[in-house]
Amino acid sequence: MIVFIDGERKYKFLIGYKLKIGQDYYRIDGIEELRHTENLTALATVTASTYDFDTYLKPLDGYIYFIEHMGIDGFCGFALQFPKGIVHGAPRGETQYVYKDEAGKLDPLYYPFIITTPNYPTWAYYNPSGATNTSVAYFFGERWKVRKLQATEAPPKDFLELTDYAQGGIGQG
Repeated sequence: MIVFIDGERKYKFLIGYKLKIGQDYYRIDGIEELRHTENLTALATVTASTYDFDTYLKPLDGYIYFIEHMGIDGFCGFALQFPKGIVHGAPRGETQYVYKDEAGKLDPLYYPFIITTPNYPTWAYYNPSGATNTSVAYFFGERWKVRKLQATEAPPKDFLELTDYAQGGIGQG
């Protein structure tokens, strides 16, 4: 199966693509744009903590989210933990925070990953300033309507292996 490069995005998935995530196979039956903002409010001064996105970035049954870009506006920095507790994007898993000058709303960070239940992300965040701040996190990608292929169906011969993108393994950049 081919994933197209269209000049605007690195990956372009299409309806009908078959995916393998872990031991499960899925078929994409619908694709729509996903744009999500999350307010991180009243973050105390010089504080590091984590923020769970259980409410909105935990896909509903029958959906998988493909996040391709993310960013933050405000004074806080973030580090992605995916799945919960595993920090990526830094040597030896050390937490390195990304700030709006590296990943803002208008120039978000390219960091593709797949969100399935229960593999949804947690962000480590840090407010380095001497004042309480509010920041806004941005996620840009796609929401896929999927059908899980039944065990009685033969495994597809033509599929995309996306386990690393969904379970926090080292994927391709």
